[in-house]
Order: sequence, then structure tokens, then C-alpha cells
Amino acid sequence: MKNCLFACQTLKTKLIMKNNLPLSVIKWAAHFRPDFLNNPKIRKYFIFFSFIIFSLGIILSVWAQPQHFSEINVWPCFIIFFLFVPCTHTLNVWELKLHAALCKKNLSFVDAFETIIIAKAANFLPFPGAAAIRISRLRALDISWKNSSYLTLCSAFIWLGISLFISGIMLYLKTKIIFIGICALFTGTIITIVSLYTLFSLYSHFYFTIILLLIKLSTLLVSACRLTLSFLTINFTVEYSDALILSSAKAMSSIFFFLPSNIGIAEGLTAGLSYLLLDINAGISFIAATVNLILGALLSAFLSIFILLKHKENHDLQK
Repeated sequence: MKNCLFACQTLKTKLIMKNNLPLSVIKWAAHFRPDFLNNPKIRKYFIFFSFIIFSLGIILSVWAQPQHFSEINVWPCFIIFFLFVPCTHTLNVWELKLHAALCKKNLSFVDAFETIIIAKAANFLPFPGAAAIRISRLRALDISWKNSSYLTLCSAFIWLGISLFISGIMLYLKTKIIFIGICALFTGTIITIVSLYTLFSLYSHFYFTIILLLIKLSTLLVSACRLTLSFLTINFTVEYSDALILSSAKAMSSIFFFLPSNIGIAEGLTAGLSYLLLDINAGISFIAATVNLILGALLSAFLSIFILLKHKENHDLQK
């Protein structure tokens, strides 16, 4: 009788997993990429126009609000560059180490750090850089393409869900936009629960799943700190709650993981959200988000050059 019950339970579990809608969505997203992006010429044109639009956004933003750019505050830049950008990188490193641990593999902090820095720099290349670098590093640990893709996508959806959840709470507290706050809160809750359930269904590790949730929450809080200080660099002040709402734009931009480059997407979303929801000038928000992007990119570029020189030196010594 016990064997019969066990067999029924096993069959039920297999059927649930087979018809698991969240898992099916993750599988589809892991293999999704529009065919037209396989064309190298189209990828080059895409990144070219991304830079053009991004540059035009900067020029128009400065032209529309010149009074905010007459004097640039330097001290917030130093705080972002030397404190909060390293904090973001450290959280991303632990996230990648956690991905490896979920597949029962060990990834050293140094290797994970090098991967994250190179992935950040690769975001500016004409292919889905960061995701490709992370997945390739997991593959080097003999983790399958399937598991590497699932882990990367689950993390992205958890980040999106928690960002919408926090944004929904902040918007709900602003009495003029209660309905939008409730919608964001509900959507974020559903995405977060479904993503966590999917991750737990795949790897059956509750402890690591909760840690990943806390890492993504911490990433959001640090992003809001960076954005708050970025506004201060152009002589504009925003509340931390507003920065939390605007920081969700970065998580939303991760949906476009299949694009050759996501330059300007998060910045454009930040400008749109600030204008539509918070009555903050879109140009000011665009520039603040751009300052945040540039400071992060500069540190990643410096560290990437250091890592590449280090590997070149080791390679020369081996010869």
C-alpha cells in the first residue's frame, strides 16, 4: 500500500512538473531570440541607432533644463563610484556564486568577480553581453546550458517582481496614484511568487532561494541610493521613495535580454516613469540615470582592463 501511494505521488509530481506553466515560460524565454537579431549587420545597426538615440536624449535633456547643469556636484559622484557601485558588483558576485551553488558547483569569489566585471563591460557590445558572459561562466563549471539559462532568467524575473512590489507600495502611499500602486503591487507579488516557486521546483533548495530573494532586494535598495545621489550631482533632489520607484526601470529593462545592447533602455524608462508617475521632469531624470550608468561603466571599464592585463601577464609567464 505504501509503495502504491509513493508511486501515485511520484506520478502526480511528474505531471505537475510537466504542466508547470511558470517552468514552461522560463523554458521559452531561455531559448527566445528573434531571428532577425542573428544577422550581424542588423546587430551593428541596432547598437549604432541605440547610441544615436541615447546621445540625442542627453543633448535634448541638457538643452531643456540648462540651469541644472551649470554646476555639477562632484561629491555624490565619488560616493557612487567608490561605495555604491562596488556594493552592486559585490551583490552580483554573490548572486552568481549562488547560481553555481544551486547546481552543486563551487565558484570562487575571484572568478565570480572577474565574470561580473567583464559582463558589465560586455553590456556595451553588439550582442546580449551580460547574460551571455554569465551563462558561459556557469557552463565552464559543467552546468548545462538549460540550467544556466534558467538560473539567469529566474533571477531576472525575481528582480522584476520585487522591484514592482516595492514600487507598488511606494506608489500606494502616494494618494494620487493608488490604482497604479495596487496594480504594480499585485503584479510584482505574482511575478515574485511564481519565480521563487519555479526556482524551488527546479532545484529544491529553499534556503538558497530565500537568499537570492534577499540579494535582489538589496540590489534594488542600493540602486535607489545610487539614483538618489545621481540626482544630487545635477542639483536636483528626489525622495528615496521616488528613487525606489524609478529604480524599477532597470529591472524592467532586463526583459529585453535578447537585444544586442540595452543602452538607453533603462534611462528612457526612468525618464518616462518620472514624468508619468512622479511629475519629475523627464530630461532631468534621463540625465540622472545616465550619470548613474556612466559611473558604473567607468568602474567596470577600469576593472576590466586590470583583469585583462592580469590574464595577459599570467599568459606571458606561462610561455
